[in-house]
Amino acid sequence: MDQNKTTKLFSWMGALVVLLIVIVLNFLLGLGFFRTRIDLTEDKLYTLSEGTVNIVKDLDTKVNIRYYRTEDKKLLPEQVQVYVRRVEDILNEYRKRSKGMVEVELLDPEPDSDEEVAALQDGINRNTLNLVESFYNGIVVQCLDEKVVLPSLNPQEETLLEYELSRAVAEVTRSSKPKIVIVTDESINGGPGGNPMNPMGGGGSPPWYFPQLLERDYELETISVNADAIPEDADLLLVVHPKQISESMEYNIDQFVLGGGKLIAFLDPKFQFGESAQPNPMMGNMGGGSEPSTLNKLLPAWGLTFSGTKVLADVAYRTQVSSGGQPINEPRVLSMNNDAFNDDVPATGSLQNMLMWEAGVFTGTPAEGLTKTTLIHSTENSQLVTPMQMFGNDAEQIMNNFSAEGKEYDLAVMVAGKFKTAFPDGAPAADDSGDGEAEDGEGEGDDEPEESSKEHLTESAEENTVVLIGDVDMLHDRSFLRPMRTFTGQTIQTMGNTNMVLVQNLLEQMAGNENLIKIRSRTAAQRSFIKLREMDEESDKKFREAAIKGQEEVDAAQAKLSQLLQSKGENVSVHNLDPETQKALEETRETFAAAKKKLRKINLDRRKDKEALLARVKAANILLMPILVIFVGIVLAFIRKSKTAAK
Repeated sequence: MDQNKTTKLFSWMGALVVLLIVIVLNFLLGLGFFRTRIDLTEDKLYTLSEGTVNIVKDLDTKVNIRYYRTEDKKLLPEQVQVYVRRVEDILNEYRKRSKGMVEVELLDPEPDSDEEVAALQDGINRNTLNLVESFYNGIVVQCLDEKVVLPSLNPQEETLLEYELSRAVAEVTRSSKPKIVIVTDESINGGPGGNPMNPMGGGGSPPWYFPQLLERDYELETISVNADAIPEDADLLLVVHPKQISESMEYNIDQFVLGGGKLIAFLDPKFQFGESAQPNPMMGNMGGGSEPSTLNKLLPAWGLTFSGTKVLADVAYRTQVSSGGQPINEPRVLSMNNDAFNDDVPATGSLQNMLMWEAGVFTGTPAEGLTKTTLIHSTENSQLVTPMQMFGNDAEQIMNNFSAEGKEYDLAVMVAGKFKTAFPDGAPAADDSGDGEAEDGEGEGDDEPEESSKEHLTESAEENTVVLIGDVDMLHDRSFLRPMRTFTGQTIQTMGNTNMVLVQNLLEQMAGNENLIKIRSRTAAQRSFIKLREMDEESDKKFREAAIKGQEEVDAAQAKLSQLLQSKGENVSVHNLDPETQKALEETRETFAAAKKKLRKINLDRRKDKEALLARVKAANILLMPILVIFVGIVLAFIRKSKTAAK
């Protein structure tokens, strides 16, 4: 055998040996304890977060996780098969990271088996594929007598998997739930006759989703903004749109904060989705008349002011919404990206996107002993404007007359330090405008000693924290929930942004398990097209001035035409005008037609420019990488050829 054939034979054999080694190694790494993966995603979405690691490594009691999943691959859709493998991988990571404190059982609930009976007893859902076939895919997390059930894992919510598992582990191992008291007069728990299946109303309002979300981790109680007192066992107050808050309740909040209680307040100059005496048909009979809310006594005492009559408009964060069936760019509806959030605060550091409607801003210098930390801010391309009178009716006018004020506004702030009372003279006088129940003899006498026995606090003994957020709409279902159809044909509601992530993060940071913040912040990662927005804004700027002038010409010609006809009296028509007036009328009509044509041309050019921009972006995304690969290939081929020629 000649030398060339021998060399080729050994080369082929070497390649086959390498291929065999790779296959065997890949198989071994995919088994049991050796299963491993390399996570190359930007946010390490397939690696256990620091928060999960902290939770499982601090366990002092064993936690059992039972994963019920159907193993029959002929039955399972391909999407579910891939997801089951992903769940098994992450459970294996939990087991390894816990050093034996997390036990994992993989169970196959075949029809009529003991495992199927156990699955049903544990509350696992049977997912139906058709009239005959069904499968199981759910988890039970248990520690001693405490149990949390995830009845049906959805592949389309894979990013929530780690958070749900870690939340379940934290819940079954803690001794008690913190108590959150919600102070509001909004119908967050549903109005009379409310139907949760009918979000447009009809006999009442449905309950909001966010309290249902929070009650998994906290004990909740809702009281009115005019309640007599705050429950003594409250750990944190969540104040939502206190538009008619009484002075006595502000005093109660003041004393609660001075006594060490935590406070998160959602204020709003215009609650778009609030209950209104004059509902807006464009918004499904919602919004359009809700009065502003603020804390008139507390904010000045803390050195802050709130824009109760103005809302923020930010061109960089404008949102395309539908009004009367037409798309409009609304700068008062803010679609914010990660540039809006403070990276140095755990609650906002990893947020990706949020939606706010007609938000207010906080200004001022904190009072002595307090510091202010901005949590959410606008861009410099923003200004304060009047709220909507009717949804979308003046958005185009605001865009045309927009004048950026060149500074960032605070949409949410955290105030910390030693607070001083906003009521230096003590509790305010009792409000006699109520129903008079206190006048019933003994009842009034019984209450007086209790009131006088409470010590009036003038300053907090320890440093405390208050969070203020300038929007209430962000809590409403329509701001963060969106429908999604599952592979089984069902429609479910999923999180469309990180609005609720912010709320949950703040609660965890101030009253709960801070480790969950580090997990939850990754669950709604969504890339914002920041550069595309900037390019789109440049395109708008290029045509905006011309469009305004064109519209002015059209309006002027229209006004002149109307004046010309009106000047000849009521009984004069276009058919019996004198020749001079007839000629002037024709010239005015020609001017009007020319102005309309010019305006149409400007709008057409603007649309073509935007379409060209999108085409360039698409071409870059589609063609850039192949062109880069071809170029690198040509360069390598040229280098190889040069080396061969040199030999």
